[in-house]
Amino acid sequence: MRAGDSNSRGSTGPMARTWLATVLLLVLICAARTSTIALDDDNLYLAYLAAGPTAEAKALEGRVADRAAAERACELEAFRISVRDRYAANYAGYSALGGAINRTIAAFEARPRSVETVIAALIVTKALVSLCIGLALVWTAARLKDQGERIAVAAAIVALAGLDWLAHTGALRLYGISDVGYPLKAAVHLGYSFVVADEPHSLFGLTPRNAALGLFAIALMLKWNDRPVAASIVILATAALHQTYAGIALLFFCAASAISRPDILKPVQVRLILVLCLLLSLLRDRYGTEGTGLLAVAAGVLTAGAFAAFAFVQSPAYQRLRDRMSGRFRGDEILIDAGVLVAICICGTLLAMIFGPSSEGPVRLYFWSDLAIRIWSFARFPFFVAVALILARWFARPSRAIAATTVTAAILSIAVALQIDMRPEWSIHGSLDSNLAAVRDGALDFEGALYLHLASVSVGAESADRAAEMLSSLPMGCRPN
Repeated sequence: MRAGDSNSRGSTGPMARTWLATVLLLVLICAARTSTIALDDDNLYLAYLAAGPTAEAKALEGRVADRAAAERACELEAFRISVRDRYAANYAGYSALGGAINRTIAAFEARPRSVETVIAALIVTKALVSLCIGLALVWTAARLKDQGERIAVAAAIVALAGLDWLAHTGALRLYGISDVGYPLKAAVHLGYSFVVADEPHSLFGLTPRNAALGLFAIALMLKWNDRPVAASIVILATAALHQTYAGIALLFFCAASAISRPDILKPVQVRLILVLCLLLSLLRDRYGTEGTGLLAVAAGVLTAGAFAAFAFVQSPAYQRLRDRMSGRFRGDEILIDAGVLVAICICGTLLAMIFGPSSEGPVRLYFWSDLAIRIWSFARFPFFVAVALILARWFARPSRAIAATTVTAAILSIAVALQIDMRPEWSIHGSLDSNLAAVRDGALDFEGALYLHLASVSVGAESADRAAEMLSSLPMGCRPN
């Protein structure tokens, strides 16, 4: 039995109120996030994917990428536009859901498909995915067997939601990406962002990567609750929303499990599901995997390596090594998981700071710098749970921790609700109308305008020739790197 295990349900009533308060808080945060969705290049790109890129739109996209590549000052822009072609497969499940919602909305409209319909479908998709994963997060947490873990997870969710709300108000400064070409500054930004994350790296944002972070948190809780098969299925499901994050989640899940609970990786079903996730990551990757023979060899090597690693962590030699590594924390699964993930993030960040500065601009910014800040977002949830678990153990009575968490969630819910009410631009319809007006007025950067026109071409609202003419008249706004 793990340390601290308890099947006590003596606090069912108070905990039920905690979960209700938490659900209300997450729903309000989702409403606040939804009402302020910006029609930037990232969101318009997702709308373009949901619209279903046509051959004409893809051809136009390729011509624009070639135009950017031909201009020396547009090195970063060319990289961003060209790399998005990979993300089309990366977001396969997310864009498929958006496309289904888009077609549903269009079926009930009298007018032909339009960009407004595509954008409305994007907003509905973001809100729906966020709500479903938020509710699944609370549902999974409420079913943890250990009372102390239930309290700790509830407190961590509320704390992360509160920090998310503060970040959303603009009260705190945020760092979306920090250039590892400046290691000291990057280290400070990464440390700060680990506590106060901007929306793309928060558990409660509205992007495919946020959804993947939510599923990873759910998988960890299922693992903590002795449900390894369900946890591995959730890791596999992550690939449908964000393939890159599924790869990171797979690595982190296996590494943490190998040290905290090697028995989790023993069932054959778990191994097969995790290897399937690994192979899907390889097969869906768009770089260096064009050759069928090379792909088959890589798949074979990865499969053999994965099963060899699974066998090794079950060996007596590894068990002895693990016991020495775990020390007095042996049995504290959550604390070990948090420590392992933070350690991996530290190693990844050090690699980024060693190799990043000597890399070319786009690689440094969109690989090393982006990688460094993204991996830390996976460690936030288990780290906050571990801290909450330590603090909860200091409380003389669990009821006090439960009450404190419930009151905090209620106060934050009121604050979010009041803020939405006090800011008229936070109304969903008002925000959408103003954003669409900005789109129509051309108040977008070049990338935003590009994906807006590509979406228009895909839905048949604009001809490819007209879109090409409009884009050719727009400056790309490039700056030398």
